[in-house]
Amino acid sequence: MDLFDIPPGKVTVHHAYVPLRAPARLENYQPHMHMRGKAMSMEAIYPDGRREVLGKVSDYKHIWQIAYQFSPDARPLLPKGTMLIFTSVFDNTAANPLNPDPEQWVVFGRRGVDEMSHMWVGITELQQAEFDRLVAERTAKLVSEEEQGGTEDQRR
Repeated sequence: MDLFDIPPGKVTVHHAYVPLRAPARLENYQPHMHMRGKAMSMEAIYPDGRREVLGKVSDYKHIWQIAYQFSPDARPLLPKGTMLIFTSVFDNTAANPLNPDPEQWVVFGRRGVDEMSHMWVGITELQQAEFDRLVAERTAKLVSEEEQGGTEDQRR
């Protein structure tokens, strides 16, 4: 994410964009911000223009750090050329109970009183043939489940 600043008493939204230069499978993600971090999301814009939210933490708290794992059957498979968009929301107001000073102008930095925005993402880059095979396997499994009346969870 580019450098940014957060004015006193404001909620701000910041975006970062990362293009995938190869087909990929996402394994996990872990947002990281400091005390004024409020929410963070990861969205894909596919080469065909479709958009999909891949992960979102709506109630981020710097006092805990969690890596979110995609289940093996639901790991996003992303074609080359997909654009990942990372959106971070910061709350530099008195309404944020973790904010030590809502009157302070906050800048990007490594110190806890500064702010940062990172999304650590476990990405496995794939060869095109491997990507095509995984997509075909997933599609075949979904078709099979639909023919059998849905997944076990859906039948309950």
